[in-house]
Amino acid sequence: FQAEDGIRDHCVTGVQTCALPISSRVQTRLITLVLAASLTTILLTGLLSFGVARHLLTDAAYSRLSAMRSTQAFGVKQYLEELSDHVMTLSEARMTIEASRRFSEAFHKLPAINAQQDRELTFYYQKEFLPRLAKRSGIKKAFSKTYPVRDPERHLKYHYLAANQAVRLDPTQLEDAKDGSTWTQVHVDFHKRFLRLANLLGYRDLMLVDIKTGDVVYSTGKQDDLGTNLLDGTYSNSPVARVFRDVRKSKDPMFITFSDFAPYEPDFGRLTMFVGTTVFDGDDLIGALIVQISNDRIDRSEEH
Repeated sequence: FQAEDGIRDHCVTGVQTCALPISSRVQTRLITLVLAASLTTILLTGLLSFGVARHLLTDAAYSRLSAMRSTQAFGVKQYLEELSDHVMTLSEARMTIEASRRFSEAFHKLPAINAQQDRELTFYYQKEFLPRLAKRSGIKKAFSKTYPVRDPERHLKYHYLAANQAVRLDPTQLEDAKDGSTWTQVHVDFHKRFLRLANLLGYRDLMLVDIKTGDVVYSTGKQDDLGTNLLDGTYSNSPVARVFRDVRKSKDPMFITFSDFAPYEPDFGRLTMFVGTTVFDGDDLIGALIVQISNDRIDRSEEH
């Protein structure tokens, strides 16, 4: 019996000795499968969560952009409506009506400049205006296509643009060119008031145009369009000329028109929009009021 017990103990021990490796392998496989399943579940959950989060963030971003776009569009729309009201109200002011009539009458009486003044004006175009235009906008124009040919235009551009270097840095500040002309007397009467309005309302320029001839008879900004003819002059194909032609066709005191934003050559290629309306003296259409708005002003309206 002792022998049999020994053999039984040995067999039991042997079975146990032989069974342990088999149990360990099974456990290892089970643990591996459980870990793999857990990791797969975690990975799938993470990917699903990432996808959902990305979708939510994308939707939120689009919603925010749409809201911003709507806000900006509303701001621009509101600004343009206010701008239309300002321009139309200004065109009906007695000051504008009187200035439009007096500037038109005085413009056509401006005398020719003398030979020395002509040389100085030529120098201004060849050495200052055209090189500056090319540098700022990349527009290269021939002198012959830019130099004014009519006496009133040459007179204004010499006295209010070319004659004084300090004036050329900020021509809006020159009130009296001391040229003895009737036009300058009218300018002294009105320029400060129009310039104050232009600055207050954010206009880059404010122009009065003779409705019959198409001449720019007044400008707060004193750019190269001062004195030009919008029907057949140097800038007759510009955005401001197109606005003027639309105004000229209208017989409606409530008429208002806008140009698209486009580079404007007299302002050295700056992106510009023009707004124009009629100027009536009673029942007589005597002029066009046109204001210039830069894209900077529109950008500021979007921010608000």
